[in-house]
Amino acid sequence: MIRAGDRFYVQIPNQTGKRVLHPATVVEYEDSKYTAEVEVSSPPLEAGNDIIIFFELKKEFMQQSGRIDMIKPSDEPTDDSVDNSSQTNRFQGTTIGFQLVGEPVSAENRQCYRVSTVMVDLTATLEGEANCHLLDISSSGFSLLSTREHAYGSLVEVTLEYGQNKYSGQARIQNIIEHPRGVFRYGLYGIEDKKVDSELTKGRQVISMDIQRLQLRRRTGSD
Repeated sequence: MIRAGDRFYVQIPNQTGKRVLHPATVVEYEDSKYTAEVEVSSPPLEAGNDIIIFFELKKEFMQQSGRIDMIKPSDEPTDDSVDNSSQTNRFQGTTIGFQLVGEPVSAENRQCYRVSTVMVDLTATLEGEANCHLLDISSSGFSLLSTREHAYGSLVEVTLEYGQNKYSGQARIQNIIEHPRGVFRYGLYGIEDKKVDSELTKGRQVISMDIQRLQLRRRTGSD
């Protein structure tokens, strides 16, 4: 968890997939709401936008999703606060208000083994788009194909379909690869919330374990 006075980085989502981190400082924290100053004068952000923040926790670089609820230019210095020359050129950033979503996860590497689902022919629904082909899955994330364009870093509603069951919940778009003919490959990881039992979390665990067992049986010739 970040606290008042802590330094962190904000990644502003964009359509290109470029990962640009902007330094920021927590100004205030109260009732699960943060106010922070971001060191960029005119970020392309609006209230309701999804963001990703990066910070250090116990010497590990972590990432966590968030949602903007306020944005404004940082207060300009008054005449009394300006010391003739040096502070007149002080960089003016942007003040944002945001709330964190889910739990922090490691930003250093992919910790969970993903299994291919190509041979199993599974589908998912992404933001209302049904029959998105599921490519791989792990207990923490998955990837799929979609014909619709979504912003890098945005939170999306996903339903995984497996057998007669459907598992729904939120996930965040972590990477984008655009293929020919308007098809996008999205890599997503699930938004974890210890206060809520997530169907999507359960679905990722069930599907990934079942496919691993199926692949093991095939390799050993027991299927």
